[in-house]
Amino acid sequence: MYLQSSLCIDPSQITSIGVKKPTKAFAKMLNVMTFGLTSEKEERETFTAIAILQSLNKIFRGVGVTNIVRLAKDDEDFYHDREGKTDDLREAMQTFQQAGAGGFKRVFETLRLVLEDRDNELKYLIDVNVTRVHKVGEFPIRILVNGLLTDFSAGASVTREQLVERLKPGFSSQESYDQLVDRKKQHFGSYLDRLEAEIREQMGVDEVVRDTSVRIVRPKKVARGRPEVRHDDEYDEYDEYDPFFYDYYGFDDFYFYAWLWSEMCYEYDIYSRDFTLIDEHGHAICAVGEEGFDAGSNNAMNPAEDFETPAKSDVEYFPGSDYANSIAESGVTVGSGGGGAGETASGWADSVSDAVSSDSGSSSSSSSGGSSCGGGCSSE
Repeated sequence: MYLQSSLCIDPSQITSIGVKKPTKAFAKMLNVMTFGLTSEKEERETFTAIAILQSLNKIFRGVGVTNIVRLAKDDEDFYHDREGKTDDLREAMQTFQQAGAGGFKRVFETLRLVLEDRDNELKYLIDVNVTRVHKVGEFPIRILVNGLLTDFSAGASVTREQLVERLKPGFSSQESYDQLVDRKKQHFGSYLDRLEAEIREQMGVDEVVRDTSVRIVRPKKVARGRPEVRHDDEYDEYDEYDPFFYDYYGFDDFYFYAWLWSEMCYEYDIYSRDFTLIDEHGHAICAVGEEGFDAGSNNAMNPAEDFETPAKSDVEYFPGSDYANSIAESGVTVGSGGGGAGETASGWADSVSDAVSSDSGSSSSSSSGGSSCGGGCSSE
């Protein structure tokens, strides 16, 4: 089990952020990315994206998050911390600038900033994605936060048997399990509250669309040790990007327990509700509602056997998982899920930067709009 939340920001909701000329490291980043651009519109979009990225960095620093894991443009890594360095913004920007000296393509499509944090309850992986061109109805600024349980971190020397012993108290009774999950959810929620409050204050955003879920991995077979726990950073049309699976440095110790969780639920017949079951590639298998089901009643969560669909009505199934064929054969209805082309739109930065002056570059705009937000964000 781990926790995931999407915080989605619509630029048209930004009411008071001063989109000013980026300073220091971000100013250098802007110079690299706008060099050679001839379109005023592309320059404005790039300018605004960098200014917002700088603002988000300030927000993270405001809640004490200073460790950068990855900086990428169009999914090409320009900085990727593989050593566990701390407070490494300057180094990340220097690497980006040096790479930019070789020449970028004309204009970016996406910018990604990945950060990490940790407290006494959870290890956080925070993915910030700014998209220049996006599907109609989707928000171009998305922060995806994963929370992994620190209680069950396991170094390379920890055996399966040792980790199972540490997990057992949390599964010893339904009450113990519910208390464990509720405690982690509440702590995660408090962390997100602080982050959201900082976003509202720094950006003047009236609404941050937030969607949080408990996610449980259902492996195809029983994991006997850490080497069997896989990472998968290849994506297809059904995937919603999940940094949990990207094999970031320092997170190996927090994967193994997640591969044992569904097995423990099955073995201790935990009544499981309100979570998303995913396969070992990160594909959503199904979303389980409040009605839930006894995990020991069938093989939905038993990696030692073939997958079975639980006999409950508040389970929504998705295409594209490792178990899609067996789900289809069972006769249950499968939702549309996954990707899809969709209509695209560009120029999202106009809603923030129309009023940008050549000197200060400040702008504000506002609108209302509700939305739902999963691994990706939409305003539908």
